[in-house]
Amino acid sequence: MNAEGREIARGLVNYSAEESRKIMRQPSDKIEQLLGYVDELELIHRDNLVLV
Repeated sequence: MNAEGREIARGLVNYSAEESRKIMRQPSDKIEQLLGYVDELELIHRDNLVLV
């Protein structure tokens, strides 16, 4: 969302909602430490993101 609250992009996430809450705002190199495993290095990869 932008500063006015309008949606600017939509994407497919690589982790569940619960896992996403744990890794949000954390560096990618801490995903394994936080979750105990690494499936992907990012929450949303730019290839899975579209501007609306």
